[in-house]
Order: sequence, then C-alpha cells, then structure tokens
Amino acid sequence: MVAGTWSAKDALTTAVANMIEARYLGLVQGVEVPFYDSAGMQLGDHDILLSNSVLQIKGGTNTSRLFQQLEASEAAAGLPVLGYAPNLPARAIRGIGLKGGAVTADIDLLLDVLEP
Repeated sequence: MVAGTWSAKDALTTAVANMIEARYLGLVQGVEVPFYDSAGMQLGDHDILLSNSVLQIKGGTNTSRLFQQLEASEAAAGLPVLGYAPNLPARAIRGIGLKGGAVTADIDLLLDVLEP
C-alpha cells in the first residue's frame, strides 16, 4: 500500500487513515474491517485497523454508542482501541474516559500516541 491511498465510505475515516499512513508508513492495515461473533454474524467494523491497535472514528456529536463500539471492537480485535471524535464536546470525551474508554478530539495528539 502506498501512503495516501486508503479509501473508506466515510470521508473522515479516509482522511485519518491517510494521515496515519503518511506519517507511519505501513501502520494502517485496513479500513472498515468487519468483525464477527462466534456464530459468524457481523457485529460491526474496525474503522481503521492498525498493526498495533484499532481506531473508531466518529464525526458527529452523538456519543450514545461510541463507548459500546470501543468495547466491542477491542473484544473482537484483541488490541487496544482508541476513538477519534473531532466534534465531541470535552464533557462527552471525559464521560467516555470515566467509563474506561480512550477518545480524543485532537488529531495531533492521536498521531503522537500512535507512534510505533
């Protein structure tokens, strides 16, 4: 995969995947990678699958399912899961953090944390 060539249905996911790939060539393993339960039913997808973690990307301001998505993704991948939600208010990010989730609205912080 050449840097800057990832494509997802969601424009934000595409942009973030390509920013990561440009900075850390080869770290991105896939976008919108589905995951399944033991019966083979799709439970969701990993927005960005990295070699050392998973990212769930949320462009909106609704956190109603974000924490559950982080948990499900971590259970399926067996890797740490981080959320990137640039439009979430700080109080929502703190609330997810209090539940044990890791989410940021700061792309520079996210990119620094992902350094292999």
